[in-house]
Amino acid sequence: MKLIKPSQISGEIMTLIEEADKKLIIVSPYCKFSDWKKFLNTIKFLKRKKTTVEFYVRKGESKTSDEVEKIGFNPISVPNLHTKLYINENYAIVSSMNLLTYSDMNSLDIAYRTETENEYNELIEYYERYLRIFKGSEQESKIENNIYSKEKHNKNITNGNWIEYLSDLISDELDTNCRIKINESNIEIQCGNIYEAFISN
Repeated sequence: MKLIKPSQISGEIMTLIEEADKKLIIVSPYCKFSDWKKFLNTIKFLKRKKTTVEFYVRKGESKTSDEVEKIGFNPISVPNLHTKLYINENYAIVSSMNLLTYSDMNSLDIAYRTETENEYNELIEYYERYLRIFKGSEQESKIENNIYSKEKHNKNITNGNWIEYLSDLISDELDTNCRIKINESNIEIQCGNIYEAFISN
């Protein structure tokens, strides 16, 4: 493992994200990056490549989940999560740093980057044993709790919940948080920071 100097940690994490071509795993219990332009620009670059992203957060941290949803990803909740880990298909960084604007500017953190295949594989093994198991359960829970399943489709339309129904349907299809706003002249559909559509009269 190679020690990363405190002043270089966020930059190294950004580089790891940018260099993820096929898959990216982000493990950060707490997140606050809505005003962190460097990170948001890095995410925009990542989305252009259509890289598969798994984003793990601490269960019960609603503000963190909201932050992740705003940038277009589905947060995967892990109980008691305290690990900070960033992995692409070539190397990984384990750190004390959460993805917080405050941490980038103020915190004294420590981080190590893998240098060998064995070091990388050890972190992959940790991810598969302790984190990946929550990805499946999160998806199954999402399906089970989806009140807009096929069985309830007609009922919700009949009851006049079509706006909420459509919002959930689009959110599930795009795997991002979508909102629908209606006024006198148009319907506005916003999905994360990626998609935006208008239907005008």
